[in-house]
Order: sequence, then C-alpha cells, then structure tokens
Amino acid sequence: MAEDFFTARSYFERERSGDEITSSQEDYLEMIYRMCIAEGKRVKVSELAKRLNVAVPSATKAVSRLVGTGLVSCERYGSVYLTEKGRCKGAYLLKRHNVLKEFFCILHSDAELAHKEAELAEHFMSPQTIFKLEYLNKMLKKLENELELMPQTVKI
Repeated sequence: MAEDFFTARSYFERERSGDEITSSQEDYLEMIYRMCIAEGKRVKVSELAKRLNVAVPSATKAVSRLVGTGLVSCERYGSVYLTEKGRCKGAYLLKRHNVLKEFFCILHSDAELAHKEAELAEHFMSPQTIFKLEYLNKMLKKLENELELMPQTVKI
C-alpha cells in the first residue's frame, strides 16, 4: 500500500477541525493559563506580550482572536480572563507541554533543549499520543539509571 506524504503544515491543516485554534493561539492560551495559575485570575496584555517575547499589538490581536473563540474574555485596555472553556483547554495545553518536556528530559537530560523541543513538537501531537507518552514517562522513570548510561549527544 502506497503512503501519501505531505508537508508538516499540510498534515496539521488536514487534521484541524473548524473549531480548533492555531498553534500560535495555543501558545497564547497556554501562557495566559500559566499566568492565571501563578498570579491570579487576570492577565495584562502587556505582561503577556513580555512573557511571549512579542510586541504588545501582536498580543492584542491574538487575544482578540481568542475572544472570538470563546476561550477568553477581555476588558478594553484591561485584563484578560479565561472562560471555563479556556481554563479546560489551557489546562490541557500546559499538561501536553509538561508531558513532552518530561519525555525529552528523560531522553537527554538537557532541560533547555527539552523545553525547546516540547515547544516545537507539542502542536502536532494528538491527545492519544500525549496520554500514551504520559504513561511511557512513568515507565521510563523506573528505568532512569539504565537511560543515564546512554550517550547524551549525537553528531549528525
């Protein structure tokens, strides 16, 4: 049986349903959720922009799009709040990131690289894959001593 091949973007677009948000919107929502957990129930757009290393107008535009999805609400020139739907989605996005980061840390014990790889990979992972990786992480943790004997770097 022949396999069809597509670009990474094409795979992503083919899998998206009409109500899903973009990978960029996921990054914004995940950060809003992180900030809400750490600092309270509201987030200032300027602080969000600072945390994501983007310009304030870019963050304002992204928040406006998230408002349109029903994931956040926003006061004009004020604070951004998560809706119930946004809290649920944000919690999943943060969990997804943490599961992937843990997996990559187990593989090569470089937290900075693990964070970068998780940020890049998370948008293309299905919930089923994340669920199975979470279980696999628990199993690999039990084998941590054996994994530490593996070479940490590979030249290509």
